[in-house]
Amino acid sequence: MRVLVAVKRVPDPNQRIRVNAGCTAIDPAGLRWVMNPYDEVALEQAIQWKESGAVTEIIAASAGGSGCKDTLRSALALGADRAVHFPASEDVAPLSIAHALAELARRESCDLILVGAQAADDGVALGPLVAGVLDWPQATRVTAATISGRVVSAERVGDSSVEALDLDLPCVLTADLRLATPRFAGLTAVLAAKKAPIEERPLAAAATAPRVLAMALVSRKRAGRPVASARELVAALRARGALP
Repeated sequence: MRVLVAVKRVPDPNQRIRVNAGCTAIDPAGLRWVMNPYDEVALEQAIQWKESGAVTEIIAASAGGSGCKDTLRSALALGADRAVHFPASEDVAPLSIAHALAELARRESCDLILVGAQAADDGVALGPLVAGVLDWPQATRVTAATISGRVVSAERVGDSSVEALDLDLPCVLTADLRLATPRFAGLTAVLAAKKAPIEERPLAAAATAPRVLAMALVSRKRAGRPVASARELVAALRARGALP
């Protein structure tokens, strides 16, 4: 069974993010870049399946600038077998990436596509787009999954409960952070990944994503204060104009 895992290069969430002078994008100066945490979980699940014998090959793919190659090398160091890079501008539309991944999955005869539930930087959920292009069944925000023959049994977070689904392969899964705990790559694997080849494929019909008109950091929340009763709470809210 061949699995395709989409990985994205994002700013490390554990750092202070700044907005550029034009208030149109994140200021990249001094930022650390890492693999999207949700994609790390998706990759870890694929690796665990490979270790158990359920998966025979893992292909990691990423679309974007040259920095994506570092992310792909991280995927190779962790356990991916091959890496594919789609060179593209940073503002390429997610649907264009979905079409590229779908075409790659068809060409490589992939049985399963694993994607992070969302991107940590812009919140885009790529999995449903890929599933729509391929017309494959999908399960989003998966917290547990097993493979038995040509069926994937998955649990996903619903609006008010946990749903259990059985999906026939081929299918698309998007990984919730609770699906697996990512591992750390060993030094030997990291050094080997630096020399590993990365295949480049053109991103056909690369459409531009909607342009950001303005961006601003969220202001700090005001500190709350305890109240002794519901009557005092209503009075406080009326004093702030939150209630008539």
